[in-house]
This record gives sequence, structure tokens and C-alpha cells, in this order.
Amino acid sequence: FQPSTFKSIRRARQNMMLEWFMSSSWVAWGLLPNFAAGLGFSTTIIIVKLLEHFDILRPEHAIQHIKRQSRRESLQKSSVSEAEQLKISAINLFGPSVWLNAFLLAIIFPMVIEDVENLPLHPSLGLFAIQFLALHLLGDLFQYVGHRVQHEIHFLWKHFHTYHHEIETTVGASVAYIHTVDTIFQGAFALGGAAIIVQPHPLTFSWYVYCRLSENTLNHCGYEHPLLNFLWVKWLPLRASVGHHDQHHHFGNYGKGAKNFGEMWIIWDWLFGTLRPVSRITTANLD
Repeated sequence: FQPSTFKSIRRARQNMMLEWFMSSSWVAWGLLPNFAAGLGFSTTIIIVKLLEHFDILRPEHAIQHIKRQSRRESLQKSSVSEAEQLKISAINLFGPSVWLNAFLLAIIFPMVIEDVENLPLHPSLGLFAIQFLALHLLGDLFQYVGHRVQHEIHFLWKHFHTYHHEIETTVGASVAYIHTVDTIFQGAFALGGAAIIVQPHPLTFSWYVYCRLSENTLNHCGYEHPLLNFLWVKWLPLRASVGHHDQHHHFGNYGKGAKNFGEMWIIWDWLFGTLRPVSRITTANLD
């Protein structure tokens, strides 16, 4: 076979897979986005743990908020162990609720996405970039609203969101240690609302979901490091740092008046007056 023949065969197989993927709303809109969410969580946990294991992420990179107490000491005093957080997060991201989410998305999205039956097998690069950025901005706005509402409305704070705020010093596994109602406000409302407005290709939407869960997981890891900032593109202007959300947990464990609700951008916190500048104490200046 000539090299061009192998390329043609490979391209034909790729097109067959994409045709199968696009022909089933259960796969395109249901299973894949939920699989992407779990994968975004898992890969980020693994990357952070590997960087810790190889001593790339060290104590001096950990974000500190309490003088004379290291982050490790704060974690040891946490009322919820990392193992328990990981268990609850795994249940929320891989358990029965995933199948319910997939079922609902597979029914709802084909009804609200225009001309869904005539979408191309994959989006053009330009369309992908536009839709991906729009999903990021709108999804973060809706997440900001869903998050802030749960702090401002006492009933929602007391009965649902306070469950997540049992954790003051977070780790990556803290991200999905949340009540089911929390997933509706910050998950379904944010991601679904953005998708209805942007009308993305299902591949673009699933990649966005992967990146969103990956970044949310990173924002709970408690480390500020140039490598993490580079890999998660936090060097762009107006991007929210890990410390941005870390401070929300340390200085926002109450209802009304909390700060730093955004996850991906600081735009909405700045615009609506809830931005708290990031301060950082490291193990190098605990004395």
C-alpha cells in the first residue's frame, strides 16, 4: 500500500466513527459529555498527584492562609478526609446520577439545538474556537450566578451549598463533594444554559465540559505553580487563578457577602463587585 492509501483508510475509519457518534443523540449529547466530565476530573487528579510524587509540587507551592500552620497541617485538621471527598466526588461523577444526566441531555439538547440533524461530522477550526470561547464566558457567567445565589439565599446556603463549604482547605477531590441541588445550579444551569445560547457542535460541547471539570478540579488543588498555570492557560489576562477560588473557601464559608464566585475568569466578580484580591502566605514566610 502507498502512504496515501493508509491515510485514506484511516480517514474513512474516522469518518465512520464520527457518523456513528453523530447518528445517536444518546452518545453525542448524553454519554459523551458526562464521560468528558468524569475524565476531566480524573486526569487532573492524576496529574496533580504525579507532580506531587515527583516533587515538582512542593510545600512552598501550596497556598497558605493561616500563619504558623502549613497547608498540610490544615488538611490534617479537616473535618472531611480526602478519601471521603474522593468517594463522594466519584459517586457524583460516575454513579447513577450520570445515567440520569445522560438520559435528560439526550432528550433535551436535540430539541433546543437548531438543525441538529444536519450538523457536520466535526466543526471547522474557526467555528470550534468561537463556540469554545463563548461557552467558557457564558458558562462562567451562569456558574457565577448559580454559585452566588446559593450564598445569597439563606435556604439554599443552609440546606445545600454549606455541604461543600464544610471543606475549608480543599484538594482536587473536593470539587464534586457537593449536594445534588448544587449540581443543578452550578452544573446543569451553567453548562446547559451556555449550550442553549451558543448552539455548539456536540464535540465542542464535550471538550468544553472536559476542560470545565478539569479546571474546577485544579482550582481546588491548593497549589500555585508556573507549570499548572501554563498547562491550564491561566496566564491569559483576566483568568482566575487557583488562589482566586482557594480564597473563596477560606474567606467565604458563610452565606451573604462572600467573594470570588467565578471559576474560570475574574470578569464577573470584578463587574458585580465580589472580587477579593488574591493574597498568599507560603511556608517560606510562616514565621
